[in-house]
Amino acid sequence: MAILKYEDLELEFIPMKFINWGTWPEWSFKVCLKWKGIPVLNEKVMKRYGNFWSMGKEGGVIASEQDELLLLDDFNACIKDKKTRIWESHPDPDMSVSIFPDRAFPYLEEVEVGVYSIIISPDAYQFKDTDSYMGYSGVSFVMVVENLEFENFVSDLKKEFEQLKYN
Repeated sequence: MAILKYEDLELEFIPMKFINWGTWPEWSFKVCLKWKGIPVLNEKVMKRYGNFWSMGKEGGVIASEQDELLLLDDFNACIKDKKTRIWESHPDPDMSVSIFPDRAFPYLEEVEVGVYSIIISPDAYQFKDTDSYMGYSGVSFVMVVENLEFENFVSDLKKEFEQLKYN
């Protein structure tokens, strides 16, 4: 499983669905932040109807990407060149994922070699009764992990997406 851990905090990425529409592929995945194994999101405030939104059940937020799986490309490029990347789900702006190499708290601009900060920012459209996207207003998940852990996580996530594609 593709999980980033720091003591009792866990950030899990779970590939959920792959569809080949003929002219383009589509991947959907769930991200869940847990404390001591318990999801931190309140299910009562999350959108959970229909096939797409119900994939987020049990503490997750959902994103999808069409055409190419650029999330993994951004993760790998960040590992290679140590430059900040910000991925956005496409075509719908359900989530952004910001990756900051050598930064424990990216907004301070202080270098801290050997760590990555990952910030998951789902749009508040994932909350119950919202009817439009809100420009990433809402809640974000933040995780700071050591380089090797992030690299292993990216490798595991790639394998999980490949398994999903070929099953």
